[in-house]
Amino acid sequence: MSCEPHTFIIKGELYSSKNSRLPLIYKDPRGKTIRKVIKSHCARDHERHLLQLFTGNPAFCATFRQEAEGRPLPLKLNIKIYRRTRQRFDYTNICQNLFDCMVKCRLLPDDSADQLLPVFEPYEVDNLTPRVEMKLLP
Repeated sequence: MSCEPHTFIIKGELYSSKNSRLPLIYKDPRGKTIRKVIKSHCARDHERHLLQLFTGNPAFCATFRQEAEGRPLPLKLNIKIYRRTRQRFDYTNICQNLFDCMVKCRLLPDDSADQLLPVFEPYEVDNLTPRVEMKLLP
């Protein structure tokens, strides 16, 4: 393991899946009313995009897994977000889709508090190259 942690870069903006939920009400075959909340099309598209980024970049995944291997839990993940604008957002909501996709791709064992400790740096605006930079901390 090197002294300086590797910076993992995810290009593009992050979108909140929590604030992009739609109510879904339907009747099951027995006539019972079912109420669910599902992700919007935008949130599902964003999730698909993130999954493609991870599955389409095996070097990213291999390096991340190698650096995470053997570290004590919870994994401390330093996160710096570069946004296109200064539009209001919530760090935890905006990163939820990212963490869920990292779990699906087995980069993280889980995104619960026992497994992951995100450490957020103050965000910055970069309207030309919005991105997320992550580092695993010792």
